[in-house]
Amino acid sequence: MNRQEAVHSKPIAITYPVVRNFRTTMIGLARRIIIKTYNDVKDSYTRDIGATGLDGDIDEDLYMIRQKRYEYELLWREEGEEAVAKLLAKLLKNSSLSVERALREIRPEQKAVFPAPEVMEYERQNDFYTTQWALKKNEPLNPRMKNVLKASFAGNMTIFNQIMSDYFSKVDGIISRGVQNGATLSQIKEEMHALGNQTLRRVSDVAEDQAYKDFTSMIVQQGKEQGVKKFMWVHTYKGKRPRLFHKNVLNGKIFDIDNPPIIEPKTGIRGYPAQLPYCRCQMSFVNI
Repeated sequence: MNRQEAVHSKPIAITYPVVRNFRTTMIGLARRIIIKTYNDVKDSYTRDIGATGLDGDIDEDLYMIRQKRYEYELLWREEGEEAVAKLLAKLLKNSSLSVERALREIRPEQKAVFPAPEVMEYERQNDFYTTQWALKKNEPLNPRMKNVLKASFAGNMTIFNQIMSDYFSKVDGIISRGVQNGATLSQIKEEMHALGNQTLRRVSDVAEDQAYKDFTSMIVQQGKEQGVKKFMWVHTYKGKRPRLFHKNVLNGKIFDIDNPPIIEPKTGIRGYPAQLPYCRCQMSFVNI
């Protein structure tokens, strides 16, 4: 079926300031930890190695640096979890309003039926952030949507924790090589600076990517709850690395929402717009 034979909504788009604010928050948190770690390493080398090379026993200071890693990882988890919980609450409000608008576009006779969150509260329980939503008319959140939110939360924290774990592992490598090779403080600074910038770029890319993926998961679930059966793939030309398959094959095609298309021909993986890394495609709801 082609797009001329169906009524479709405008592309359902995320509110970009939500993405930008989340990315800024995660970059800021990562930068704080990177600066703290850099200063710890620099102070140790200044004290025990000096500016020109290995000059003393630094075992105790290196041990202290590695101990501080656990302190920084805890900071990353605690503030990162809160940032992700707030992101998901904002995305849920964004998606609720967007889905409501899309439904009106494909079903003009239908009144708004999807409750948008009005109040978001965050509560930490057993080392996990649970987000409580107060909905219009006190309507409960659909259990399936709760599962979507839990999966999104867990997925975000898994990947962000891995980024910071990789960072600290590479810091350990810099320290070990520096001691073994008698590296100067200047050489250590250069390596730490490069690693810090690399990590910040990774945090930035992942934060934006995860926000788009989470938003898509929400609108798909909300669409299903409201009886949407079909969606149209919309290529936006906005991604960092536009995929020719999305542009030339999927764009403008209509698919079953319960049976999404193959989105990566090499692997055969199926999915929705924005679910692959750096994909910025969107979807429109279709009323057949």
